[in-house]
Amino acid sequence: MRTILLASAALVAMGGAALAGSANDVYILQVGYANDAMQDQSGSVNSAVAVQGGSENLSKQTQGGGKLNTLNDAYVVQAGQGNRATQSQTGADVGNDLAIAGQFGRKNTITQTQADGSQDNLAAAVQIGDRNKATQKQSKGSQGNIAATLQVGDRNKSTQTQANGSKDNLALAVQAGKRNTSTQNQKGEDQLAIALQAGNRNESRQVQTAAGNVARVVQSGDDNKAQQTQGGTGKHEATILQTGTGNGAVQEQTNAGAKGNRATARQSGHNNDAVQLQDGGALEAGILQTGRLNEAMQTQTGRNNEASILQAGSRNEATQTQGGRENLASSRQFGFDNTVIQTQAGLSNAAYAVQVGVDNGIIQTQERTGTANVATATQFGRSNAVLQVQR
Repeated sequence: MRTILLASAALVAMGGAALAGSANDVYILQVGYANDAMQDQSGSVNSAVAVQGGSENLSKQTQGGGKLNTLNDAYVVQAGQGNRATQSQTGADVGNDLAIAGQFGRKNTITQTQADGSQDNLAAAVQIGDRNKATQKQSKGSQGNIAATLQVGDRNKSTQTQANGSKDNLALAVQAGKRNTSTQNQKGEDQLAIALQAGNRNESRQVQTAAGNVARVVQSGDDNKAQQTQGGTGKHEATILQTGTGNGAVQEQTNAGAKGNRATARQSGHNNDAVQLQDGGALEAGILQTGRLNEAMQTQTGRNNEASILQAGSRNEATQTQGGRENLASSRQFGFDNTVIQTQAGLSNAAYAVQVGVDNGIIQTQERTGTANVATATQFGRSNAVLQVQR
């Protein structure tokens, strides 16, 4: 009886909507018990479809807000118990937006908002499991954006925001496991953010502004954390690849009218930390750590500088700081409790450090006044120390 009443109410809503708009379509199919489906339409040539099977599922779809609200499509498919899907395509000038929500399991939630002035956007979310949550917002004036989420498992959370005036961005989040979290914020145009996570309690946060940025996060294991922030004039590329447990990586990229920067952090093992900070143009930074409790930090300013770190073992530390132009810093450490500190300024300087063993230390400094200096230090054994300063 409840389903029949809801279908009748939908027909009444269609009759009322015809007074405010034209050529709109609504469809509801429900199988089971205690399911609720609500559809509210105005505008013209909008379509809303809700299909639900199981019990206590809820679907809410709203389309309309003005005569120019037209050619929007909203689809909901839910099977299981206690799932919630909310889709809003409202405003005076919302056109050709598409929202797709699919949920299979128990107590999953999807919220999709395509706001006033948005056009040609796609929001798609599919969840399989229990108590997963996906939120997708394509804000006022956004155009040609794609937000896509796939979550398999339990209690995973994905939040995707494509801000006011954003254009032609793509945000993709795929999570498998339990209690994984992905947050993606995009403002600007022609940007790509990808987060792929498998395991439990992994966290990824990606923030992009400006234009032409690319951010990728791939994590497998448990309790890994990745954070990427891209700004300035854009065209940056950032990649984080982590496997294992408790690894953390942070990448921040900005520039002012210069070429974009590139940062790559790869970590496998447990409780490794990597930080990459870039503020300049055409900077490149790379980190590869395998083992436990290794720490690596790279800070780059200036132009055309390149820094690389490779650490295999445990409790190794490497710090690279670069300014100036066209400098090169390379660090290689194998073993335990080794430390490298490399600091560069000036022009076209190069620093190379290699350590194999235990408790070795290298400090290399190339100052602002130097040009085309080369520093090389290689150590094997235990408790060795090197200090090199070039001016």
